Amino acid sequence: AVFSVTDLFAHAEIDAKLRYGLGNFSPRSLGRLLARSAGHELDGVRIERVGDVREGVLWRIVRL
Repeated sequence: AVFSVTDLFAHAEIDAKLRYGLGNFSPRSLGRLLARSAGHELDGVRIERVGDVREGVLWRIVRL
């Protein structure tokens, strides 16, 4: 599934586990972390930058 950081934070308002998982991240700091992590493999997954939209960057997480 493709998502933006804005999507994650909006969904975290109704999903307690996601809200907990986001911890103290702000949307900007999470976006920067995703940008630094893009293309790297970690624990069998890779974060990919899919594209840009008005709301920000679209991401996806791919299982390897």
